[in-house]
Amino acid sequence: MTEFLFPTSLVCIEGPDLAGKTTLYNDVHRHTGFKWNIQDRSFLSMVCYARQYGRDESHHRTGLMRELSNLNNRLVVVIPPEDAIVARLKKRGDDFQDEESIVHLRKIFVEEAAAIREFPNVLVVKKALSKPDLAEACVKFLEGTEQLRVEEVGQFIQKFVHAQKRQEATVDIRLNLSRKDRFSDIMIHPTEGRYYNEIIQKTSTTIMNEIEGKNPYDRPQGIDSRRFYYSSDSCIASVHFLIRDESLRVLSALRSTDVDRNASADLKFLCHLSTHIVRRFKWPCKFVELDLRFNCAHVRNDLSIEDEVSEI
Repeated sequence: MTEFLFPTSLVCIEGPDLAGKTTLYNDVHRHTGFKWNIQDRSFLSMVCYARQYGRDESHHRTGLMRELSNLNNRLVVVIPPEDAIVARLKKRGDDFQDEESIVHLRKIFVEEAAAIREFPNVLVVKKALSKPDLAEACVKFLEGTEQLRVEEVGQFIQKFVHAQKRQEATVDIRLNLSRKDRFSDIMIHPTEGRYYNEIIQKTSTTIMNEIEGKNPYDRPQGIDSRRFYYSSDSCIASVHFLIRDESLRVLSALRSTDVDRNASADLKFLCHLSTHIVRRFKWPCKFVELDLRFNCAHVRNDLSIEDEVSEI
């Protein structure tokens, strides 16, 4: 049974004042037994309040994009109907907002949420849901994202990049694997299989040489070495293997990724490489954490598949 998981690093609950964020925060924790790290507000609020008070919001917009470009962060934006927010204001008041300002603030949140609602790690709720239904929708979104298959995580990256105005982004992603997980079918990929086999061969040779002391120091490397490292000027630029506390952390940087052609395939290959190396060298690792940075994940429509392969 696979241990593959696309885990949640941080959940941010957002929305205008009186949207019900605190109630949702408590209801999700109550429903899940404090399963996730939930934060009240993110850079989205900083953008919206900067607009409300007439401040420059450009720095906060940059922060919001960096926050969302880590796809293990998930954002839930709750924007109740205007009449519901006004009714809550009249019933219990607010330390900062009056009726005019709360309506204006809600409008700002609606506009800003519209700009990010296509991001796959963002859930925008504008319906007037009951408290239990709202919590259920939130939990379903979070659990569903965590349980995606590796190909679906590739599509997740693809959707995120397509949602950018420039259709280009730097993307961070973390996956949890087990040494038992197998993704070997990726090695017969019709266009990338040979490239992937070359990486596995070079990586295995590099690690074996380090273990045997065939390095500039003539020093055999132990399991805690920092020298188990593959590098290249190709699209998969580097893979670093660090064994700590019976876990293997694999840090990989991808220089350039055409998300429509290669995101799912490269992601699946790096999962395969990680678990293959654990088994190949019989490392005593129960868990594998794969940390990936797509330096330039982009949409490219000017090349044929054959041209794209030749660029590697």
